[in-house]
Amino acid sequence: NTVKICVIHGSQRNGNTEKTIEIVKAKLNSMGDNDFFDLYLLCTPDLPWIFDPVREHGDDRMYFFDLYRREIEQTGVPYVQIEGFGDTRLQHAIDWIDKHV
Repeated sequence: NTVKICVIHGSQRNGNTEKTIEIVKAKLNSMGDNDFFDLYLLCTPDLPWIFDPVREHGDDRMYFFDLYRREIEQTGVPYVQIEGFGDTRLQHAIDWIDKHV
């Protein structure tokens, strides 16, 4: 049996906050019924912000994290917030998957 996992860790640069919000909602809604993913791993914005050409919203990361969380909660699909640094962060995700899948 295949388990479908969605990892959400931020938004790509598009230069428009409202457009980013609509993209998030559209992506979640386009997945059809709530059975598209079996679980979500929602990465907390606890890592230091480092600019690169595809990232944005460095000062608004909690706003978007909360937006993603609310949208995921509306799907009714289980999720966990992944936090920590380096191997700890990765192990947190692995442990949660092992425990719930």
